[in-house]
Amino acid sequence: MCGIKDAEKYVELAKAKLAKNKITEARENYLEAVSIYLLQAEIQKKDEFVKIANQYYKISQDIIGNKITQELSKQQLARNCLKETEAIKKGEKEMCEEKSIMTLVKLGKELEKKAPKKAADNYLKAAEMLLEQSEENSAKEDECIALANRIYVKAKELKKNAGKILTSKDNTIKFDDIGGLESLKEDIHFKIIEPLTNPELFKYYKKNIGGGILVYGPPGCGKSLIAKATANEVKSTFIHVKCSDLKSKYVGETEQNIAELFKTAREKQPSIIFFDEFEALGGDRTSGLAHEKSAVAQLLTEIDGMDSKDQQILLLAATNEPWSIDPALRREGRFGKTIYVPRPDFNSRKQIIRIQMKNRPIDELELNKLATLTEGFSGADIKAVCESATDIPLRESMVTKKRRKINMKDMIAGINSTQSVMVQWFQKAKEQIVMNNLEDSFKEIMDDINETVKEKVFA
Repeated sequence: MCGIKDAEKYVELAKAKLAKNKITEARENYLEAVSIYLLQAEIQKKDEFVKIANQYYKISQDIIGNKITQELSKQQLARNCLKETEAIKKGEKEMCEEKSIMTLVKLGKELEKKAPKKAADNYLKAAEMLLEQSEENSAKEDECIALANRIYVKAKELKKNAGKILTSKDNTIKFDDIGGLESLKEDIHFKIIEPLTNPELFKYYKKNIGGGILVYGPPGCGKSLIAKATANEVKSTFIHVKCSDLKSKYVGETEQNIAELFKTAREKQPSIIFFDEFEALGGDRTSGLAHEKSAVAQLLTEIDGMDSKDQQILLLAATNEPWSIDPALRREGRFGKTIYVPRPDFNSRKQIIRIQMKNRPIDELELNKLATLTEGFSGADIKAVCESATDIPLRESMVTKKRRKINMKDMIAGINSTQSVMVQWFQKAKEQIVMNNLEDSFKEIMDDINETVKEKVFA
């Protein structure tokens, strides 16, 4: 329980705050002191404490220009203290919220160019806080709503442009930069590049041009690189969209984002929309929430609405979880065409190592041995091996001040320190495909799984 000494401390604090011109904080401390004196007056039955309480209450009013000339009763003082303390707390809360809103808006402005999605998220949070303020403070209702609307519109504009658009000038990735996967590259040439670069031939044979292609396979095997290289081969605008960036917690906003994305693609034909992490947007509706089902429905509407004018728009979707994609999206005419990006084979692993170690100071490396030792590794795993191997002589040189080249011993150490995620992926893939009776739909994965068992890749 607070005593007289505590009240005196509050008075001293109030004087210190007043000296620094912190009026609100000083008032709050004086009112705390008043409350304690009133409490002690009641407990100790001493009227002198009521007089002291009146004295400090008058000071708390005097510093804001209110002159109190008469003595107030204990009940009046208690009511006034409670009412004014609550008003101060409310004001402090509003000030804190206003400061938070200003910080969010400031961050939004700073992120507009380099990270439009994050900028939009900050603006939306600020708009939401303003709407909450409008409900709590009727005097500022119109002002808060108007400002919230302006900030919301700004966020919408940024969301609309959140897809990362690469022109042929910006996109420098080529097939030569991707190690191995020769049969896959041939498949892409036939299914994607030739239809867009030689449309008359495909029209002659009544083959559809454009549409959607689902690229799937283990993580870290080059699906995103393949998509960028494909766009570069056909010299088209490449719109790289992370599906998680299209989604929004606001009702109807995900659908609007999808519509705006397709509008941009139409304006920039020939264009490729690349949906990365496609399972985040096109997940199976039977297990999804209501707003996720609406997003898939909007995507289907946009795809089905593509007519002959949109034949220079190609849809590419990449996923590590093809079994999670809604069956309606995997139908012919939507994402019915599929391309499996497998784990790198022996020659691919050699080429990946060669590309990664190019332009680095190396001793003669036994590529065949390294390719054998990295059996079961993804392209991303092999890149990690090369980085880890490079770190070894680099760290040594920082200590010894002598430079040496990267050797086989470093590469083997890099392999031993790198743990591939491929084994977990293949286990999950088999479990999900068998459980959902999708063996015929994803025959390439099942064949790859059987091959790994036969060759004891993950033994």
